[in-house]
Amino acid sequence: MRSDRSPTPVLPIPRSDDSASRREPAAEGPPRRLPLGSRRSAHLSVVIAALLFLRVRGSCAQEFRIDEWRAYALVGSPGLQSGSQYVLFSGDQGFNGWLPERRDLVTYVERDASLFARFQLRIVNLEGPLPGLSGRAIDKMTDEPLLYSLKAAGYDVVARANNHGLDLGRRGVTYTDEKLAAAGLQSLGGRRSPVFHWRAGDARIDICALADVMDLPDPDRLFLMIDDEDLALVRREVAGADFRIAFAHLGSVSRFVSPHERAQANRLLSAGFDLVVCTGSHFIKGFVTEGGRPVAYGLGDHLTSLVYGRSDTEPLGMHLVAGFEGGRLTQVFVVPFHNDARRGRVGPLDEAAFGRFVGTLRERSVSNSAKYYSDRGALKAMLQSVKSLTPSGLARLKPRHIAYAFRIVVEQRPEWLVFGVVIAVAAAVIVLRRRSSRLRKRKEASTT
Repeated sequence: MRSDRSPTPVLPIPRSDDSASRREPAAEGPPRRLPLGSRRSAHLSVVIAALLFLRVRGSCAQEFRIDEWRAYALVGSPGLQSGSQYVLFSGDQGFNGWLPERRDLVTYVERDASLFARFQLRIVNLEGPLPGLSGRAIDKMTDEPLLYSLKAAGYDVVARANNHGLDLGRRGVTYTDEKLAAAGLQSLGGRRSPVFHWRAGDARIDICALADVMDLPDPDRLFLMIDDEDLALVRREVAGADFRIAFAHLGSVSRFVSPHERAQANRLLSAGFDLVVCTGSHFIKGFVTEGGRPVAYGLGDHLTSLVYGRSDTEPLGMHLVAGFEGGRLTQVFVVPFHNDARRGRVGPLDEAAFGRFVGTLRERSVSNSAKYYSDRGALKAMLQSVKSLTPSGLARLKPRHIAYAFRIVVEQRPEWLVFGVVIAVAAAVIVLRRRSSRLRKRKEASTT
């Protein structure tokens, strides 16, 4: 039975600073409004915005339990509600060059499956193609356990639009899609499968997967990107939906939202999406409202072979769950977990770890760009990127990367900038003096 109960935001969700948003347009150009859906859909977005704004700043977010898992309510009542339809989103998943022991993998997957069974739809981001096509021995052994980890856990849809999507070229895209289909998994994020139409009771909820950047060129435009051409395609596909969700691969080296991330999220919202859920960064990011609609800027990783402990990783992830009554969003909550498979620490958080997670999530749930520039993790990751910069990586640099690096240095290490200016001035003086000396000698030689 459909309830008339309005969802109550529990976490003090920061509003975006609209003036700041206007000052920091997307590097690719200003967002363009692409109206989607029917009059009913437009009214639904207004209602959601109003409900998210009607929050009590001093209220405390609420913990609840789903068996052994601790969950954290962001919007709506805590706990699973009878009659609601739920969709779960998970962050990056994939193995590269390392595999967990079979018995350990079974334990991880069975534990996930017990949680996922509570929800009607489960979606995960597959970080790259299935590697078996590469020919390496370890890669040939990876496909089967990776597919098992997806299917046995209970995932229904696998998002493929991310920066690693073309790591094995066009053949890798076809190979992966065929393997996923044979396992009964739906691919999402390619031009052949741009939208997943989910029936939640009598309502139609459309979900799209899009990427911000690709590591390798995509001349055939196999994957959906956050640009005008693909947003126009999506607009046609989602016409008539009651609710629209963008599952975007969008990240940065900071624990806090960069101006570009925020601009791209607002671009998706301006295109008509009602909820934006982001993967991409290897750590969790905050949950905020942009223009009155909810945005989760980073879920962190789910199950990978990464070595955690570097400045650009974090051994903690979270699932985001959205609950619906008909086509109306009534709940949003997250389920955090340990994800360090290499050290065998995977699964639910205990009370102490959950408390730290809550503090971390609240700290990162801001829209203020100053947090991005002052994040020490961003400086460390930037320096590491400079050390490992390759010619191909240099070619992929964009003007915003230079601008962000400059702002980070100004904010955190202004003495470096002063030192750089002194060195540059000294070098200029030396060059000018040498040039002047050469000119003087030539003049003296010509007079003699």
